Amino acid sequence: MKGLSLLEMMVALAMSALIMSGLLHAYVVNHKRMDAQTQLSSLLDNRMLVTHLMTHDLQQAGFFGCATPTTMQNKIFISDEGRSIQVSYLDNPLLVEGNLISNNSITLMHDINLKPGDAVMLVNCEFEMITTIESVYGDTIYLRDTFQGDSNKYYQFGRVLRVRYFIKESTLYRQQAGRASQALVDDVSDLSFYQDSNVLYVEMELQNKPWYLHVKLRNIT
Repeated sequence: MKGLSLLEMMVALAMSALIMSGLLHAYVVNHKRMDAQTQLSSLLDNRMLVTHLMTHDLQQAGFFGCATPTTMQNKIFISDEGRSIQVSYLDNPLLVEGNLISNNSITLMHDINLKPGDAVMLVNCEFEMITTIESVYGDTIYLRDTFQGDSNKYYQFGRVLRVRYFIKESTLYRQQAGRASQALVDDVSDLSFYQDSNVLYVEMELQNKPWYLHVKLRNIT
């Protein structure tokens, strides 16, 4: 049998090189396209997360049941030349019967993830009490201060959240008082908060793209 000539071998190698070059180019293009899609998906996920958390916290700002506690100041506090904001509100309160409250302890039927040092509030339309938790044993919570309300009435009870948003080293953080900071998204710049009556405006550069949020404040007049 006759073997391949040198010319035929060179042609075959050249064709193989062209095919491999084409396959490599297609792989690189597809890889870049997948990276771009992943980055876009990550950006959209980050925007959705930030939008959800900020909208919830800002809409809840100033909510303390049916009372307007004089002991709570700065329900919305913008600082650092508009680059940081802190809001306060009563988070997901439970309805508690007064007969379950004894002096400085409360017996709960539900776990609401409280720990010593957390600020909490007992409130109805006639009474308010803001204090901190001394200790938790099982379903019994011990408070720093003594309850002086009517044991025949119902009260809303829950944690007073103080939530702060701020930028540190180009990362946007959400921090609850008494808890570790939560990193939300990287590559953030030009964050600013601005309040006009009962509307709060948020603007920032998120991964080199403009991001805006306008939230109507439900509990701020």
